[in-house]
Amino acid sequence: MSEKEKRPIGRPSKFSQDLAEKICEQIAHGKSLRAICAEDDMPSTSTVCKWLNENQDFSEQYARARDRQADYFFEEIIEISDSVEAESASVAKARLQIDARKWAASKLAPKKYGDKSELDVKSSDGSMTPTVRIDAEEYRKIAEEIGRASCRERVFRAV
Repeated sequence: MSEKEKRPIGRPSKFSQDLAEKICEQIAHGKSLRAICAEDDMPSTSTVCKWLNENQDFSEQYARARDRQADYFFEEIIEISDSVEAESASVAKARLQIDARKWAASKLAPKKYGDKSELDVKSSDGSMTPTVRIDAEEYRKIAEEIGRASCRERVFRAV
């Protein structure tokens, strides 16, 4: 082999769209970034993270791959639960696999697979009631109106 034909030594560190697509495809099929980057022909995890920070298109492509990965885990949950044998060890292992995938899917796509939570914005003691802020002039007018009303009230009581 001549000098020009030699393969470069080490992991790839220069961004290429082809490599980005390979990474995203593997992620979409359930593989972790750590497992992908452990392969000899793939860049290191820190290199991929650097690419994500520097390349907006790759970052968006990666986010879509993570969404597809959550869907992949969801489908895998169904397959695991449908294929498990009735043996106790198999059931325990399947339950663990399902729980791990449910957790991962809920973190990757919380709006789609996360636990639903409701927020109660009403309170029984009124502490959640919104307050109205008024300036000093409005306060003075209200106070005068209340004073006149109480004065009229006293007049009507006296009569």
